[in-house]
Amino acid sequence: ETFVKFGADKDILYANKPGIELFGAVSEQEIIGKPRLHFLTDYYQNNAILREAKICEGKKVESVIEMELLKLDGNKIIGEVYSVPLPCIDGLISLTFIKDITESKRVIEENKRLLKQTIECDRLKTEFFGNISHELRTPLNIILSGIQLLNSINKNSEDNYNEFITSFEKY
Repeated sequence: ETFVKFGADKDILYANKPGIELFGAVSEQEIIGKPRLHFLTDYYQNNAILREAKICEGKKVESVIEMELLKLDGNKIIGEVYSVPLPCIDGLISLTFIKDITESKRVIEENKRLLKQTIECDRLKTEFFGNISHELRTPLNIILSGIQLLNSINKNSEDNYNEFITSFEKY
């Protein structure tokens, strides 16, 4: 589990080894002292500021949120973030636990795409068989109607073979 501690000035004070690796750093010195907003995309920077203001006002906020984080190289990752505000002498510090869920989100999105594609293929297959069925039924009905008509004529003219042949040739 990734663990990061932010100071009252919102700079990173500490990160464990998984936290250092999460942000693409080789050593602790690459991220210690950097502002936490440096590791958030613009949208989530604003979200984090609003969230922190609510916490300082004593309002409840969601304990776990999903955020888009930035690595040192600028690549984005998706993290499940859990922060605990702690009062201290210098002000409010934050203990933050981050779980990288980038891969699981990618898998979920891929599964959604595959499900949508499967549903569309199933719809096309059903539509295709419906059209084929209709196209086969029309000529088969005409042939069946002709056979039924000839059978009817045959029953009505059992005694007169010439009448049947004449009707047969006509139809």
